Amino acid sequence: MTPRAAAASRRGWTAPVVYLGSMACFTAVALDEYFDLRKWKRVSHTVREPHSGELLSFSLRARRRPPPIGCMDWPAGRALLEWVAADGLHRPFPGTTNTVLEIGSGVGTTAIGLALLSHRTRDQNDAPSAVQVIASDVCGESLSNLCDNAKASGILPVQSKDLVSTSLASDPLLVTEWDAASGASALPANITTRLTHIIGADVVYAGGADGVLFERNLCASQTVGSPEGVGRDAQSDRAGLARTLHELLSIAPNAEVRLMLVNRFAGGAVATLAAVANVPVKSTIVDPSLSTFEEACRKHGLRVEISPVPSDVVRSLNSALPISDRLLWFLSDTWSALVCYRIYREELTSEDSGLKRGVFDDSLSLSLDNIRPHGP
Repeated sequence: MTPRAAAASRRGWTAPVVYLGSMACFTAVALDEYFDLRKWKRVSHTVREPHSGELLSFSLRARRRPPPIGCMDWPAGRALLEWVAADGLHRPFPGTTNTVLEIGSGVGTTAIGLALLSHRTRDQNDAPSAVQVIASDVCGESLSNLCDNAKASGILPVQSKDLVSTSLASDPLLVTEWDAASGASALPANITTRLTHIIGADVVYAGGADGVLFERNLCASQTVGSPEGVGRDAQSDRAGLARTLHELLSIAPNAEVRLMLVNRFAGGAVATLAAVANVPVKSTIVDPSLSTFEEACRKHGLRVEISPVPSDVVRSLNSALPISDRLLWFLSDTWSALVCYRIYREELTSEDSGLKRGVFDDSLSLSLDNIRPHGP
């Protein structure tokens, strides 16, 4: 066979091979998606201790796809960990204790990471201060997975639905099943009166009471009641996140509330498509669920301060993310969607609420419309 004939023969086989290979890949992906063949994966996180510069790595078991949504590893949880670590939440003043309640802990990225940072800091100090993290979630399956992740990371969690009998002095991580939209009364007084911080990542999104949809309707053991989330009867029985925060701050008025929320309507691409479709830009760059949550906070006498993710947090987290995750965050415009919320009781002054301590001094009282305008 001449060289020209051999080359022609090879070209003749190229198209069928490429076609069959493409179909095989598509079929494999479709079967995996339909039958949920690869349910779980291991995700690794690395966080830098801001004071010592030491790197801390830990891994988590997470779902590849929901349900339950709480078993997914979401970017907001990792960003929240970096934010609170940068402000030294794991390093309270000597002789004091930080009691941190996390709402919607999910796989435990923030709760476990904060407990590990605190444990590392206590090992390095002669007179350590204490940090106790209370991880809460409405989904029992998510909490079970969180406990497994904590044990694998060297943290022994205390899991109990009734924390009244729990030893609160020495346990670094408490885990409780709690729907944060149902009010603060479900938490025992020996927890709520000791709170110094209330945190949460990506806990406000479409549907539910007061515009807040928690994992109750997306947990594997629950049934979605309506296209917008839980049914109307279920909504009427729940207080809503804003009211719960009001109740918690009434019990512990000096507690700091920090939420890393996600504006799912952010991004230049969305604004560009809206302009092409002649849709008002404002409605496409502000997530209605966030606006509803802000309004609910104001109705309950809460002051909301909104700001972009601090630049030092962005730099620190970008340097710690694997290249693949960094590229994925860039392509999905994750940083544009993440928004920092600080919430206080309206009657408290900035000195009472803790701003005087120099934590996040560059935060501004802004509306979501103004902090990050997007557009073509």
